[in-house]
This record gives sequence, structure tokens and C-alpha cells, in this order.
Amino acid sequence: MLAVQAALTFVLVAALVALGQRLTGDEPIDWGLTVGTAVGATGGALAGPALVRWWQRRVAGEAERERMRPFWTATRTGRLPAEADAGEWLPLLARVQALHRRRMVLLAAGAAALGVVLLGGVVLATALGRLDVRVYSILTSAMVYAQFTLLGWGLGAAKQRRLAGLRERLASREATAEPVH
Repeated sequence: MLAVQAALTFVLVAALVALGQRLTGDEPIDWGLTVGTAVGATGGALAGPALVRWWQRRVAGEAERERMRPFWTATRTGRLPAEADAGEWLPLLARVQALHRRRMVLLAAGAAALGVVLLGGVVLATALGRLDVRVYSILTSAMVYAQFTLLGWGLGAAKQRRLAGLRERLASREATAEPVH
């Protein structure tokens, strides 16, 4: 999944930069700038989440990671282990579900705010006759952000469904005391 995301980011950024150069100038496309911008955007898009994940693992500690491994595996796969304790897992699942819900709202609000600001910037540049500013750089950044926003929204929605299913199965198991697989 990460390789596909990286390739998509690289192709999208390179295409937008090349298109922007073609539309805003009479000179030939500067492929060094195009590839450099695409590599930079792709590297940043990959490095950010990797650093956050590394930091979270470092802070958690080995004992906590081992204790929580079945929980995080269940949230990723949607499979409820037989040894899952409803008293411990239901509050954790509720907290993770609330966290993802807030994250999805923030992603949507951020995308909308960025879209309004960029549209206002392009309208202002057009009104002032300064559209020769590297608009394609702004649009490239916006497209990369929008791509990751849509990916985050899709992954968040899928995770919300998995978490809701885990909570339902765990609650029903708690009531019946039967293992759910």
C-alpha cells in the first residue's frame, strides 16, 4: 500500500509541475525541477508518517507494546482474539474510535480550509494580473495534501467500521460469555 501511495504521489506531483511549467511559460520543461519536486514531495510524504510511528513505538516501551499487541492487531484486522477481555477492551475500542472520528473531521476541515485559501489566492493573483507566480507549485502542494486527505479519510472510514464491529462482537460476547472468533 505504501509503495502504491509513493508511486502515485511521485507521478501526480511530476505531472502537475510539468503541466504548470508548460502552462505558465514558453521555455521547455525543466525536468530537474520537475523530478526534484516530485522526489521531495514523495520523500516528505513517506518520512512524516514513518517518523511518527517510530516515535510512538519508542515512547510506548517494550512491555506495553507486548501487552497491547493483540489489541492493535485486532483493530488492524477486525479479528477478535478469544482471550480479549471485554472490561479492558471496550473502553480502549471506544477511545480509539473517538480518536479516529476526530481525526476524520480534522482532515475534512483542513482540506476545506486549504481549498478556500488556495482558491482565494488564485483569484487574487488573477485579479492583480500576477498569475505568472508559480501557481503550479501551490496547486501541486494542494493536490498532494488532497490525495493524503482522501487516503486518510478512506482508511479512517474502514477502521471505523472495523472498530464498530469489534465493539459489537465484544459486547455480545460479554452478554453471552461465549467466545467470538
